[in-house]
Amino acid sequence: MRRAIWDRFQTGANLPRGVSYNAAKMKHWPSQKVPENFAFTPEQRLKAKALPRDTGAIPKAFVLSVLYRHQPCEVGALWGHCVEDPQIVLDSKLHLREVLQQARSEGFISFEMDPITHHWLCHLTRERYEEVRSLVVTRNSGIEQGLKQRPAADETANLSRGFEAMDQETKKRHLERLTEQIAEVATHLRHFQRTEIDYLPYTDLNGKVNFMWWYETVDTKTALPPSNDAMDKHLEESYANPTTRYIQDKSNEGSQG
Repeated sequence: MRRAIWDRFQTGANLPRGVSYNAAKMKHWPSQKVPENFAFTPEQRLKAKALPRDTGAIPKAFVLSVLYRHQPCEVGALWGHCVEDPQIVLDSKLHLREVLQQARSEGFISFEMDPITHHWLCHLTRERYEEVRSLVVTRNSGIEQGLKQRPAADETANLSRGFEAMDQETKKRHLERLTEQIAEVATHLRHFQRTEIDYLPYTDLNGKVNFMWWYETVDTKTALPPSNDAMDKHLEESYANPTTRYIQDKSNEGSQG
């Protein structure tokens, strides 16, 4: 009996079944799989658990502009060049690493080891060098034009006053446009970071089950602004099983008492 249970454990009977992605993983670690009935929309995925850091156009343009000025650049010294730039949009070295991985996946940069110093060098690829050069010129011209016209603080204040002057319908349309942009960014990143985007809400990327995922999702939804979307209500009702309702009722009674 013990041997049968151990054999089933070793063959992967405890792993979730579904669509598996051929992503990099450690040896003897469970592979990440997404069930066929997991039909969350990109907006619902980002509401439940947002992406850790932005690897879109703005940070990518910043890193490419820094590489354009300092290439070929050592990977260890790249963070120092980014910190010296006053237009930095990165929050940490981990953010820089994720942006570099995204740019490498899209074919903007490549890495090679210096045969003399044995240090890794990062440089722009020949195929997309002209595209990066035009991007850097456009970015620099936009920064110079913004500095000549008015300070950034005045522009931010004017944008905030304009948002406060909007009525409810205009704010709702603005929120819909932002939601569409989030869906477009998620669709673009799914071509390069499928394991990061399509994941199980109750497991991490290593396949380990997080038993507190429901309560973390509830805390995230309570922090978000109120929405009239019926899909969110249906999703919340579908996940709130009787056991969860009983635990929540008991916790509410204890807090009131």
